[in-house]
Amino acid sequence: MNPLNPTYTIRDQDNNLFEIGEIKGNKPNILPPERRRGDISLALKTQDILGATSDSKGLGVFAESHKRKDIRSMNKTDDIDGA
Repeated sequence: MNPLNPTYTIRDQDNNLFEIGEIKGNKPNILPPERRRGDISLALKTQDILGATSDSKGLGVFAESHKRKDIRSMNKTDDIDGA
């Protein structure tokens, strides 16, 4: 008897005994196979993603970073009377 998958013997309306046990769909699916290349696990490797390694500064989406040329003071209050 498995406490995680119990079975019960019950009677129906005709007084016949039968067992109720496993319910279809009540167990989770199996995990996908682990990504491996030989003896090396590839689960947390990022070498195949552009810009996701420590030596990739300046590559990918942020390769062309431009400095903002139009900067204004946000806390300027000299145009408000009484401020």
